[in-house]
Amino acid sequence: MKEFFDPYLPKLYDKDTKIALTYDKEPARYDLPYGAADVFGCGALLAELLYGIFEQIESGGNWTHLLFPMSDPDAKKEILDAISGDESALRELMMDRAEYKDDFEPVMEMAFKMGVGDLILKCLETDPNKRILVEAAIDHPFWTAPI
Repeated sequence: MKEFFDPYLPKLYDKDTKIALTYDKEPARYDLPYGAADVFGCGALLAELLYGIFEQIESGGNWTHLLFPMSDPDAKKEILDAISGDESALRELMMDRAEYKDDFEPVMEMAFKMGVGDLILKCLETDPNKRILVEAAIDHPFWTAPI
């Protein structure tokens, strides 16, 4: 990492900040179990890929049609509570958020038949200790299901 960032850091930060970032930095990860936050993010991203998120930016700087509104923690919790363990609720939410329903409904239907709903729900488990681990997510049957 140090070698990758060395050419760019002087342009972005003063010397003291550069030294702190590359040499004295404490681990930035405090999620337990380690990687649980990444799994959650990958689950949300997988869902967004399947329903065709569009690159339109709202006036507040947030992406439109995100599974979880970035600036509203209460809305995120409400969505998680609504889809908790319920593939049909997840599918309905994804269809509601889809910007191009006609184009992406067949993609979502096929993906749900292949088991993506189970994978996404396991990634979005609210309790990080119950959330699927990276290794198990990689080995999930969705990735090898026949198309």
